[in-house]
Amino acid sequence: MKFDDKLIMYVGKKPEKRDTVTGSNMYWPGNGSVLSVEHTTALQLLRHPDVWVEVDKDGNPVQGKLQVKASKPKQVDNQEPDNEEPGESEVTVDAVKEAIFGLDRENPEHFTDGGKPKLKAVAEALGVDELDVKLVNAAWKEIDG
Repeated sequence: MKFDDKLIMYVGKKPEKRDTVTGSNMYWPGNGSVLSVEHTTALQLLRHPDVWVEVDKDGNPVQGKLQVKASKPKQVDNQEPDNEEPGESEVTVDAVKEAIFGLDRENPEHFTDGGKPKLKAVAEALGVDELDVKLVNAAWKEIDG
């Protein structure tokens, strides 16, 4: 599945910005500059909302799934999930689905031999240190059926 490019605006403090985060070397000539960015690159840039934001075709910020924060990280390893109350994390199933869509199915660090996304890869795509396995499973169930 191919996702459309995203319009990414530079909102940082420097007079100009070159992307050194993803290795794309894309150049924004100043604050407020907008470039069309490939979907997976955009996901990585949007981990830094103080520097880049997604905008619509009119230049208005898009409030949505790609700008994700986790207030209380969850585990990444193969441990059983904690029995914590729901709502303690701002990471949503939709955000996890977006992260999964941004992973490379051919990369063995992103997907298992059985074709399921790896928890660590999804957590990294979201820019969080830890992630609840139940959230990833719920997102994968919606994607894969």
